[in-house]
Amino acid sequence: MAMAFDPTPKAVPPVDTRFRRIVTAIPAPGSVETLRTLQRCEPVSMTGQPPIVWHRAEGIQVYDAYGNMWLDWSSGVVVANAGHGAPEILHAIRGQVEQGLLHSYCFPNAARSALVRWGGLFGFWLLLADIGAPDATGATNGAEIGADLVVGLLAAAAATWVSLRLLPPGPGRVRTGALARLAWRFLWQSVVAGIGVARLAFAPRLAVRPGYLNYPVQIPPGPGRATFGALTSLVPGTLPVGAGPGDTLVYHCLDPSQPVAQGLAADEALLIEAQGRDQADD
Repeated sequence: MAMAFDPTPKAVPPVDTRFRRIVTAIPAPGSVETLRTLQRCEPVSMTGQPPIVWHRAEGIQVYDAYGNMWLDWSSGVVVANAGHGAPEILHAIRGQVEQGLLHSYCFPNAARSALVRWGGLFGFWLLLADIGAPDATGATNGAEIGADLVVGLLAAAAATWVSLRLLPPGPGRVRTGALARLAWRFLWQSVVAGIGVARLAFAPRLAVRPGYLNYPVQIPPGPGRATFGALTSLVPGTLPVGAGPGDTLVYHCLDPSQPVAQGLAADEALLIEAQGRDQADD
């Protein structure tokens, strides 16, 4: 786009079809001053487009102010390809204008919160989906990839809508440092506990003294406690089996005499920190 078009109007044959209409010279004489001003004041990289001054657009059509109409093959390049003037987008823009909030810089707003949640859900879907995997011949199907991405976008949008109603945002924020330490501790515990369970399983005499432990949970009932139970259920040798008396979880352990409660307390403290909450908040 480094070569500028000559803004001198040239006579062209008239066109009048369903998708195109040309009734003036090109460029339209009334647009020449605008084109010359842009060529004088803008970098040359901005002058490589056809000498047509856009006035309005609708669907796949672009109109100038002089009666001409063209096809826009991109439907708006470098933006979401939804066409020009899509009714849904116009409705959303009008709603935002009527609300009175046109921008908020980096200050919080509900729309950005929903977008972040949608992005996280869509990213999680991408991790689970087998997008772009080759078939038996080693080839990939672009149409299938596109269809899968559409399904993922819609699924993430639906999950976001449901989650905002069933799981509204709570206090605190995720702390990546604590989350990383929790992940490392979980992996290390899984290896150590797995080796311990294997040693017990292959020992000549099964030195197992199974029993139950009532662990007092600091995390209040809800998604946080459910996450704690699910996380600790993945470590070999301990398994939450239900709620105990008071505010406790009952764990089945291979050996309750071992420091199981201390390990659970360390896991819970890291999870609370990773969720951006303090135990005092509970």
